[in-house]
Amino acid sequence: MNTLTPKKYTDMYYSSCCLSSIATQYAIWLILILPTTSGLGHANSSVTSFECNVEKCSSAPREHIQYILKDTVFRNGVTEKLRNVVQIPSEMVDPTPNPVPDPRVQPEHHFWDPFRKLHQQLATDFPRVFSRLNVEIINEFSLLMTWEGSDRNLKPLMFSSHMDVVPVNPETVGEWQHDPYSGDLTWDDELGDIIWGRGAFDDKHRMIAHLQALEYILTFEPDFVPKRSIILAIGCDEESGGVYGASFIAALLLSRYGENGLYAVIDEGFTGIKEIEGVLAAMPGISEKGRMNFWCNLTVKGGHSSVPPKDSAINLVSTFVTEFEREQLLPIFSQINPAARLYQCIAENSVTLSNNLKRYFASAFNDSEANNHLLEHIISNNDLRTKYLFRSVKGVTTIHGGLKSNSLADFVAWSFSIRLAMEDTVDRTVKLVQQMLCTFARTHGIGLNIQGKQVLARTEKGILQVRYSAKNAAPISPNNAVWKMFAGTIKGLYEDCIFPIRLNGKHNLLVLPSVMTGGTDSVHYEKLTRNIYRYQPGFYTGRVVDNIHGPNEFIDVNTLIETVAFVYAYIHSVQD
Repeated sequence: MNTLTPKKYTDMYYSSCCLSSIATQYAIWLILILPTTSGLGHANSSVTSFECNVEKCSSAPREHIQYILKDTVFRNGVTEKLRNVVQIPSEMVDPTPNPVPDPRVQPEHHFWDPFRKLHQQLATDFPRVFSRLNVEIINEFSLLMTWEGSDRNLKPLMFSSHMDVVPVNPETVGEWQHDPYSGDLTWDDELGDIIWGRGAFDDKHRMIAHLQALEYILTFEPDFVPKRSIILAIGCDEESGGVYGASFIAALLLSRYGENGLYAVIDEGFTGIKEIEGVLAAMPGISEKGRMNFWCNLTVKGGHSSVPPKDSAINLVSTFVTEFEREQLLPIFSQINPAARLYQCIAENSVTLSNNLKRYFASAFNDSEANNHLLEHIISNNDLRTKYLFRSVKGVTTIHGGLKSNSLADFVAWSFSIRLAMEDTVDRTVKLVQQMLCTFARTHGIGLNIQGKQVLARTEKGILQVRYSAKNAAPISPNNAVWKMFAGTIKGLYEDCIFPIRLNGKHNLLVLPSVMTGGTDSVHYEKLTRNIYRYQPGFYTGRVVDNIHGPNEFIDVNTLIETVAFVYAYIHSVQD
């Protein structure tokens, strides 16, 4: 039998302009996305070298940590500050209006008014930060705050957050249990106090926590002067890619500090502390998945709905979407993915996993059979967020077409997104998607234009025009002294201060590398440091993260307070 290896499939792929069907194209895609199974291909020593247990760091004054965690007046004050900013609808849309409009093209508008109001609210709620730190407004609406350190030889530490939120869909406002911009405070039997509203989790609670940690130090430790400069970067358009916010902040910081001029960047994460196979683990992302966004416009002949052709615009797009969504891309467990190291450490420390599974995890990088067994275990026993750590994922995100019920659409626009597994690349995926689009266009007798270049000439039936943006996975932050200090601070804070309160006793915490499945502003800061950590303090609960970007977003106040405590503790840890 002549086995079709990945290389032979590759040769097949390049030898033909368009394959016969989308299904065939997907079969090849599924095979090409897999790395070579000999050692699984792309060993990365910086991932496999991460220790399962790091040493605790407990430099922050314990009495201040306890005050932050336990004082009711403090807790209520921070809660009100978050409620204040949640009530400001700082929505971000695509495409984003330029903060500095060209009056010849774009007249003055009121889109940015909520951001002006938000700036005023922050200045009111954090008077010491705004009066004593160097506060800069970047490109009209982003904020950069610098607390200058006494030792210019120490690289600055930066906390990154964003003030913008995804829009609330007017069609689903009725699905919200509380008005999306109410900032309502209610009690939950499982989580305690919770704050409702768009942006409560993503990402206004971190913005408030960063500011509150500095406000606390300025208030209660008036003689404290950081040796290492502390920077807060607050972007205005992270939800649209940071084009006008984080990219401008990054350019300024690069001119000020140079490449690798920062000590570390702490940005947003999804997953707090989670119990996996009997092991308590914090899982900061030391990379984030690559991402690709495609925008498609199909133009064909319209007509009266009483005489619909076989290939109407909406029919064609429906065919594409059905084929596109049909197959899931295969999971991969390899040395390239930090989440693989996470699960190896979980297995090594678990008291619930079977000995067979422990052996599979230990030998996974060199034994394909063991690799298959453990992937089956991970995929069958975890939620979607965990499963998607190990595979590329795709989804259609928007679709618009048609103007009237008795008129056939002559134009349909839709978009789809692909989040790349750590093992995959933009170049390979672009070629495969282009091939898929080519097959679709040729099968249905229409032209194809990609990124402004003609692939297939326009026909009498119509044309499909496609553009895309793409970003490879972020560089993996190394296992070094900076990681050990960061991870050790998390471990010390939770084991010594938070677990005794939340879990009524002493417990061991593993701080393990993982991957951020979503995108963050940190992609703009990659030239500033190798040490970028996407971290969410608190305890993981699906009820919270599942509502991000959807109706009924909320956050529990315990997570807000623990985020303040972490920022406070980490600022003190990095001064030595």
